[in-house]
Amino acid sequence: MDNPSHRRLLRGLAVILYSLLLALFYWKYVPLVAAYQAVLIPLLLFVAVAAATDVRKGLLGFLFLFPLINNLPYFFKLYDPLPMAPSDLVLFLFFFLGRLIHGVFFPFPPEESGKGPKEPLFTPLRLFAGLVLFSALITFWRYTNFFPLWRPRIYELVTNVKGVSAGGAIMSVVFYSLTYLTGIVFFTLCVRVLRTEGFIKKAVAAFGVGSFLSIGFGFIQKFHSPALGNLPASLRHGLLNATFKDALSFGAFLSMLIPFLAGLLPAVKGRTRLTAAVMTAAAGYFLFHAGSKSALIAAAAALLFLGILMLPAILERRGPLARLVIPLGLAAAVFAGASIYLLISGNFPSENGQRTATIERMEDFASALEIRTAGHWRIAGQMIRDYPLSGVGVGAYIIEMANTAKTLKISIGVPESAENLPLHVGSELGIPGMLLFLWILWEMGRRIFLSFRAAPSGTFPRALIAASAAGLFAFLVNSQSHSYIGSYEIQYLFWFLGSLAFAGDVPSPAAAAGRKPSSRRLGRLFGTILLFLGTAGLLWNSAHSLSLNARTERYRLRQGFGLGPYEKDADGRRFRWSGRYAGLTGRAGAPPLKAWLLASHPDIRVRPVRLRLFAAADLATKPVLLQDLVLKENLWKRIELQAPPGFPESSLFLFEVDRTWNPRKAGVSDDPRDLGLAIGIIQAAGPIKPKEKTEAAKPANSPPEKKENS
Repeated sequence: MDNPSHRRLLRGLAVILYSLLLALFYWKYVPLVAAYQAVLIPLLLFVAVAAATDVRKGLLGFLFLFPLINNLPYFFKLYDPLPMAPSDLVLFLFFFLGRLIHGVFFPFPPEESGKGPKEPLFTPLRLFAGLVLFSALITFWRYTNFFPLWRPRIYELVTNVKGVSAGGAIMSVVFYSLTYLTGIVFFTLCVRVLRTEGFIKKAVAAFGVGSFLSIGFGFIQKFHSPALGNLPASLRHGLLNATFKDALSFGAFLSMLIPFLAGLLPAVKGRTRLTAAVMTAAAGYFLFHAGSKSALIAAAAALLFLGILMLPAILERRGPLARLVIPLGLAAAVFAGASIYLLISGNFPSENGQRTATIERMEDFASALEIRTAGHWRIAGQMIRDYPLSGVGVGAYIIEMANTAKTLKISIGVPESAENLPLHVGSELGIPGMLLFLWILWEMGRRIFLSFRAAPSGTFPRALIAASAAGLFAFLVNSQSHSYIGSYEIQYLFWFLGSLAFAGDVPSPAAAAGRKPSSRRLGRLFGTILLFLGTAGLLWNSAHSLSLNARTERYRLRQGFGLGPYEKDADGRRFRWSGRYAGLTGRAGAPPLKAWLLASHPDIRVRPVRLRLFAAADLATKPVLLQDLVLKENLWKRIELQAPPGFPESSLFLFEVDRTWNPRKAGVSDDPRDLGLAIGIIQAAGPIKPKEKTEAAKPANSPPEKKENS
C-alpha cells in the first residue's frame, strides 16, 4: 500500500544504508589526517546540513564550493599516488546525503519526485546509468576474484603486467563509476530544482563567486607562491592549477567558463556585467598558463560557436542588447581565428620575451596527438574490438591498458585514461555504452536547439541557453584529446551547464513536441536490449577471458600479496613480514620447497598462533589445505611446501594466521605495522643444517635493523 508513512520509512532505510556505505567509503578512501580533516569536515557538514534543511540552499553551497576544494589535499602534502578520493566527489556524496535526509522529513515537490515534465533525455540517461551500475558491480566482483566463491576473503591479487593490485583496481572501478553516476544524479537534481529565473540567477551567482575566488587564487600562485596548493609535477613544468586537481583540469575549466561568461554578458547589467567581463579576461589570461593545448583550442572553437549563435541577433539588430552582442561576436571570431592561425602557422607569441606554458607546449601538439593515436587510442580501439558487447568494464581501462599494450607491443608510461572520451566509454562499456552515450548527446543537443529557438530574442533565458551550449561545446572539443574521467570538477561543470539549458520558465519543446508513443516505446526497447547485451556480455567475459585467472595465465602474472619488503635479522637471515594473509607463487612437485617461518607475538606462549597453509592450482579453483599448525614459541620453524599431485608446475601457496600483533601498540618499538608471520626465502628442500635447528628469533620483538628493496 502506497502511503506517506510507508514512503517515509523506505526513505529512512535508504538514508541508513547510504550512510553506512558513505562511512565505509570515507574510512577507505579519505586520508584520515587530522589537519586535513579539520578543514574538510566543516565544509562537508555545511553542505549536508544545508541540503537537509533546504535542498536549494544545499545546491547553492555545492555550486559555490566545487570549484574551490579540489587542491585542498595538496596543502597537507597529500599527493598522488596516495589512494584518496577527490575532494569534489566527497563533497557531492555529503550533499546527496543531505538531500536524502531532506526527503525523509519533507515531501518532494512534483518536479523533484519525477512527476514533473517528462524529458526524452531521461530515457537514455537512466539506461546509461543502469549499464554503468551493472558494469561496475560485475567488474568489482571480478577484481575480488569472485569473492566469496574462491576464498571467504579478498586478496590483493595482481591484475596486470604493471603489478597493480586488486585493491587498486577496485578503487578505479569505484571512482570511475561514481564519475558517471554522481554526474547523472547531479544533472537530474539540477534540472528539477532550477525551475525559476530568480533561483537560476542565484545558482549562477554562487558558481560565479566560487570561480572568481578560484581564479583569484591563481593570481596568488602566479605572482606570489607557485608551490602553494600546487602539484610538484605541475610545478616542475611551470604550470598553474589554481584550486583544481591539476593544470589540465584548470585549463578545461577555463575553456568552458570563458564562453559561458561571454554568452551571459549581454543579459546582465551593471556591476554583474563588469565582474563577468573581468573574470572572462582573467580566465583568458590563465588559459595561457595552465599548459592545456586542447583547452586553448576548445575555448577558441566554443567562442566561434557562440558567435554563430549570436549571428541572428547581430543580423537583426533588435533589442536593447544589440550594441553589446555585435562586439562580442566580433571578439569571439577574432579570438577563434587568431588561435587557429597560431596552431597552423606555429608563430607563437611570447610574454616579456618568454613564452607562456600553454604556448610553449603548443609546439609539440602534433607529436602529442600522434602519441595518443598510436598509443592510447589504439589500445582503446583494440579493447572495443576484443569486447564489442561489453568493453572491459567501468574503471578497468586504466588496469587493462598495460595488458593490451603488451599484446600490441606498445611501450607506455604510467597507465591513464584513453585520452578520448568516446573511445574511453567504448573501451569500458562496449558498443552499447557508446550508443547510449551518443543518444544522450543527441537528446541534449536537440533539447538545446529547440529551447534556444523557442526562447524570445534578447531575453535572459536565450542568453543562458547560448552560454551553456557554448560551454558544453568546449567540453566536447576538449574531450577528443582528454577524457577528464577522474576530474570531478569538470564533470560537474559539464552537467551543471547542461542542466541550465533545461531550466527556467522556457517550456520543454522537446517534451511538448515529443514523439509518437510507438516511437518512444521502440526507443526504450532498443535501449533495454543494449543494457541487457552489455550486462550479459560483461558477465560472460569476466568469468572467462577477463577473469584474473585467465589474465594470470595469458600474461604470466606472478601472483603474490600481503608481504612487505625484504629485511634482515641480526644474523643476516632475509625474510618478509606478512599480515593475517599472504600468498606467493612457488614451484609445485618434487622435491618439495622449504620455508622458514616465525611468529613473533610477545604473548605466543599464552596464546599460541594458528597457521594454516594452502595450495591453489589456479585462481579459479578453491585452495587445498596443506598444513594446520599451532605455533607456540618465538623460534624459526622449518616447514615443507608440496602441492598435491596433479597441480601445475607453478602454484600459489597461501599463508593465513589467526591473529596479528602491533609492535607500537605493544610498546615494543615504533613499528606501526600489524605483523602476522615472518617468512624467509623459500628454496628447494635439502638437509637441515645444525645452525638452522637451533636458531632463535632475534628480531622478534624489535624493529628490523636493515631493509632491502624487494
